[in-house]
Amino acid sequence: MPTTLSSKFLEDANGTKYAPITTPNAVRFSDGDNLNDKLCGFDVPTLNSAPTSSTTTYTKDGVTVDFIIGQYARVADANEDTGYKFYILHDITTSGNTKTAHWQETGAGGVYSVLQVELTTNDDDDTALATARCFVTIGSGSEQELTASVVNHRKTLTVNIAPGTHYTMRITDVTGYATPTYTATDQTKMDGLTLVQLRYDTENVTVVVNQTGGSDSDIAGATVTMTDMTASSTVSTQANGKYKIPAGHTYRVSVSDIQDYMEPTHVPEVACTDGRTTHTVTMTYVAGNMYTGYIILDQTSSNPTTKVLDEQNRSGSSYVRPNVIDYIRAASHRYVGTFSNGTMSLKQLDDTDGTQFADGTDALSYIQGFMVQGMPYASVFMRLPYFFTRVSTVATDKIKIEFAYDPTQTATTTQNPGNGWKQWGGNELIGVYEATAFDPTHQYDPSSNIGDWVLASVSGSESTGGIYYQDTSTYYGTQPAFKTMARNMGNGFTLVKWRHHCIMAILYYAYYGNTNCQEQCGYGADNYTGEYRDTGLKNSLGMTDTTSLNGNTDNINFWGLENWWGCKFEWFDNVQYTSSGFQVTEDDNTVRTVIDFSNMTHVSGIPSYSYLVCTASKLLLGENLDIVPTNDTVNDSGSDDAGYCDGQYFYKPDDGTPMVACRSGVSAFSFGGVACVAASYDSPDANGDIGSRLAFTGTIAIE
Repeated sequence: MPTTLSSKFLEDANGTKYAPITTPNAVRFSDGDNLNDKLCGFDVPTLNSAPTSSTTTYTKDGVTVDFIIGQYARVADANEDTGYKFYILHDITTSGNTKTAHWQETGAGGVYSVLQVELTTNDDDDTALATARCFVTIGSGSEQELTASVVNHRKTLTVNIAPGTHYTMRITDVTGYATPTYTATDQTKMDGLTLVQLRYDTENVTVVVNQTGGSDSDIAGATVTMTDMTASSTVSTQANGKYKIPAGHTYRVSVSDIQDYMEPTHVPEVACTDGRTTHTVTMTYVAGNMYTGYIILDQTSSNPTTKVLDEQNRSGSSYVRPNVIDYIRAASHRYVGTFSNGTMSLKQLDDTDGTQFADGTDALSYIQGFMVQGMPYASVFMRLPYFFTRVSTVATDKIKIEFAYDPTQTATTTQNPGNGWKQWGGNELIGVYEATAFDPTHQYDPSSNIGDWVLASVSGSESTGGIYYQDTSTYYGTQPAFKTMARNMGNGFTLVKWRHHCIMAILYYAYYGNTNCQEQCGYGADNYTGEYRDTGLKNSLGMTDTTSLNGNTDNINFWGLENWWGCKFEWFDNVQYTSSGFQVTEDDNTVRTVIDFSNMTHVSGIPSYSYLVCTASKLLLGENLDIVPTNDTVNDSGSDDAGYCDGQYFYKPDDGTPMVACRSGVSAFSFGGVACVAASYDSPDANGDIGSRLAFTGTIAIE
């Protein structure tokens, strides 16, 4: 039974001394001796030559000291990385008075501590793993590379290190993988094995494609596209239908169109997570009657003719609009609307002649809104069918806008395909003409009774701007006054809304494949005729658009809407610009801050305003298709024949007074168009060049 002789070694009953067990991470012994001079609790003397069977003692500080079983000795050797060769005394035998030492070199099959490094990947990719390299520096020696082949998806590297010797290790990066972390400096055990296991991680995505409501054979030809958004490249498929996404990258998943099926939601941009070994994406086609298609807005292009790309990435004269846009347009019509008992009854006008109903009967007196008890009997609206959009980013500053339309939908009901689609049209109506104000009391004194007036969308009249009253030499057509006049028509009536403005701009881009609407359909008349402008001058066109040949000297027509730009600015019903940013009040009365314009600069020479005039090079868009510049382009001055071409104006008083907004542009000024916005008026402002347009949202019935 061993007994302790000191804190440094043990001795059995026969007087044989042994090294005590110590922890390999000990730094200093209790008596103050440094580990660099000790190993396992006793000295590591340096000898002049390799120890022999007679080497049982050594000299320390002039004193002869016995070697202990388990003690090490070293001999200087320039060929060793550490500068020394080590030996261990593993036994001492005694015969009479003679002691025989049994030494073993810690090299050439002797006793080592083995450092074993095992490198793996989380996807068992031997090709990638083969490129991983491992380097070790032992003691003060030179760095050496450890080499080995990949076996069973594992690279095992080993090196022998003398016990007690410090080492550092580094491993190289592998393309597409997160490099594992490792403590750079460690100390090996006295003997035996030090195992270091390190794994390189990438993300493996498996895409599962299925369908509902149809047949699996219908989707057999579906094509999956995995896009590395960071590298702007397509990721190739790996074994078992997996896709390897480099660590730290983001990716998107999309699938091809299948006729008679709703295309599954494109997986939005997703960031890879280090350590995630697998990720499954399920793409489900939905059988139905939806027509689908898309455009891409290339916000890196400043050329209006190349800013819109079709499904084959064509632009300019090669652009081919998606069929779904033609279907949506074909289902859009002008209607005469009469409102009673909470329901808007609609009768369709002829698409080629706005003075006749679709059944061929005369509609002139109806579109002129003859008066009944002082109220306009009818108003003329354009109705979009129910359809849906979905927005995603396919590459940096390239925005994909998808459209879906179900021709089987009714006037009042439709089925939302879900999966991130946003609904438009249906029970929403936009006035065909710029609005005309009427005083049903026939007093015509806006200074005293403008709160009783109403708005109508009628032909053969004059659009109202400002409502100037000569007796007081004052304009009374403020934005709040126009809102009141619209609501006096009944529940559901409003002024034109932000969402109407945005969707019509997107429909223009998709239909024509460019962003310069004035060049395409005309600038409009070069005046607004004081406060008034004749309405109905383009009735003969019905739903047909004007061109630069017939839209530069008179009212323009786009998608059945007369003067959708030009002539007058039009007050929005639900937009204001406050200290919190550009805000929209939605139909449920929630206020949505579209953008805060935090990057807007203060313009010299206009001390009381923060001011912006730009023709956007990039639009914010998003699911609401917001037609405002992004914060990183908010100070771009732009040009009326570049980018999105149309001017956008924003004033923010230093005192925080909210500004109300209007749209479209005035007269034939070149900044006007589908994207033109001016959030630059205080709500009490009224001007002859600002009117509005009637709108309706609610219950409808089509004859």
